[in-house]
Amino acid sequence: MPLRCLLLIVQWLAYVMCSANLRELWSYSGIDFSTPSPLRVFLSLLLLIAVAALLPQRVDTPSKGAVWFIATFLVVPTIAVAAVNPQYDFETKILSVLTVMIGLPVVVAVTRVGKPIAVAPTGLLSPGAFYALLVALTCVAIATVVFGYGLSGFNIGFDDAYARRAVARTLANPFPGSGYLITWIKQPLSILLVTVALQWRRSSGLVLAVIASLALFSLTGEKTAAFMVPFAWLCFVVYRRELRHGSNIPWWGIMNTGLVAIPAVIGKFFPGSEIDYMLTRRMGLDPAILTHEYVLVATNDGFTFFSQGLLKWLATGDDRQSIGYRVGEILTPGAGQNANANAWADGYVSAGIVGVVITSILVGLVMRVADGLAASRDVLVAGVTLAVTLKVFVDGYFHTAILTGGVLAGLLLIWVMPTGPEYPRWGQEVRDARATRIPP
Repeated sequence: MPLRCLLLIVQWLAYVMCSANLRELWSYSGIDFSTPSPLRVFLSLLLLIAVAALLPQRVDTPSKGAVWFIATFLVVPTIAVAAVNPQYDFETKILSVLTVMIGLPVVVAVTRVGKPIAVAPTGLLSPGAFYALLVALTCVAIATVVFGYGLSGFNIGFDDAYARRAVARTLANPFPGSGYLITWIKQPLSILLVTVALQWRRSSGLVLAVIASLALFSLTGEKTAAFMVPFAWLCFVVYRRELRHGSNIPWWGIMNTGLVAIPAVIGKFFPGSEIDYMLTRRMGLDPAILTHEYVLVATNDGFTFFSQGLLKWLATGDDRQSIGYRVGEILTPGAGQNANANAWADGYVSAGIVGVVITSILVGLVMRVADGLAASRDVLVAGVTLAVTLKVFVDGYFHTAILTGGVLAGLLLIWVMPTGPEYPRWGQEVRDARATRIPP
């Protein structure tokens, strides 16, 4: 636990540093900084210790990887924003921290109580047939999106990414289901292609994943698409180490810490790089700021009682007005941005702490299904794919993450996936000769 505490403290410092680095240019979008008092630093430390106690030392299931993602990219930055951001009042900060500090333990409790929900293999596809299906689905999805949006050439520059994003928004949903396909190509298809390519020695899958991510980045300007392949590769390497070797060192936590701390340090000494804006801000500060904004909306306008999501079909008139667009107009006036928050912020704006608990239980149940699926498939491929896909709960409402975010699509793909090699418990030898490769 001491090492996990240290990692969370480093993450907290990275978010504080990033807030200080970016406040002059981006204060209008909610990023701000003031030197925290010793009391706020002390309270933050206590909260970080409590979070560290909930985190697993070793990540060998999708839920454990996802719990680390929730802690790193939502809970810790929310604590940091509450400590150093002067734009929010005391009540908003307290309620925001309560939202994530109640949500995480409930998710962990649901995933740990009892055995994972067992999902038997279908036995319908051989590894070769499954790989062919995966390639075919990805190619069809890419072709459909490219023809729908009209890709005239590859433009993978970062300088005009926002211009491409603005153009893509003017072409919103050029055909039914286009929004779903764009997200599904990023996750789970690209992630699954990368993990299958690395685990099953299918280099063509890696090439296709790179082409898919670059095509999306060229079309939409979404920078997350550009980083998806290296991110999935990194997760694969770390997850494989956890499965094969086991250790007293939380390698998954170290990876998460590096993802937020290294860009923050680079941004501090090389301000023009904007890497802290693209990574540390996008992955952690944005979800934390949106949590505060949604709590503020609930305080000022009252709860929505899930009329924004699960019960939207029952709502009429003003009740259906998107809170995401309202918050987006506050943060970036005139941009028409839909500032969708995380599942727990949506839970709070829906029904307060009760909504947070309900959302957390639902997220935990989905994670248990993911654990059950991964247990009877290729543990490495399924584990990495589902862990990374489940991270979408940090960036979207529960129902949005399930449908548009690719969680349901990822679960279905892993469901039809053939069984794979067994990996050892900590300290045991590999029990299957296919531990590094599944033959075609």
